[in-house]
Amino acid sequence: MTQSPDAGSASERTEALEAEILDFARQKERCAAREREFRAKEDLAAGLTFHAEIFELQQDRLRLEVEIQLRRARLKRIKLGLPEQGPPQGGPDNGFLF
Repeated sequence: MTQSPDAGSASERTEALEAEILDFARQKERCAAREREFRAKEDLAAGLTFHAEIFELQQDRLRLEVEIQLRRARLKRIKLGLPEQGPPQGGPDNGFLF
């Protein structure tokens, strides 16, 4: 699917994507801060570990990073005037270039 190329919708979509990127970046920073807190609280000698919590926070942080990268790619496609999703224009339909 392609969106209409009028500038109003593109600028609105750009603003929305930038806001989403900022929100995801804040969430990612909160995850990283909580992860640091759990790591600081760990005491291996006493057997106090938070491995499950740390692992879950790492997963969330990585998921948020992927969400940020996807939004940045969409922004780039909008700025280049390409459809936000779908195969590249002008390439072969089966995905092979040779």
